[in-house]
Amino acid sequence: MIINQVKQTPEGGYQLNDNIFVPADPANRHYQMIQDWIADGNQPEPADPEPVVDKEAEEREALIHQKMRKIAIRELQAEGKLAEGKNG
Repeated sequence: MIINQVKQTPEGGYQLNDNIFVPADPANRHYQMIQDWIADGNQPEPADPEPVVDKEAEEREALIHQKMRKIAIRELQAEGKLAEGKNG
């Protein structure tokens, strides 16, 4: 196998040639190939940074979803399309 690209992964392994995940396992033949490739002076690309999670935005979206659900239930009940006491 020809190594064209090696990229580190957040899990500690490697992404090989953009299509093979290689775990950090010395018994894995692809891992051994990558270690030889590194020993030959090559350097893997760094892992992509983990995405930033905006907790406040997630909480706002959850509140909006809850509010819209309550409004939808109330409207469906008013239209007779959902029995009272039923909330889907």
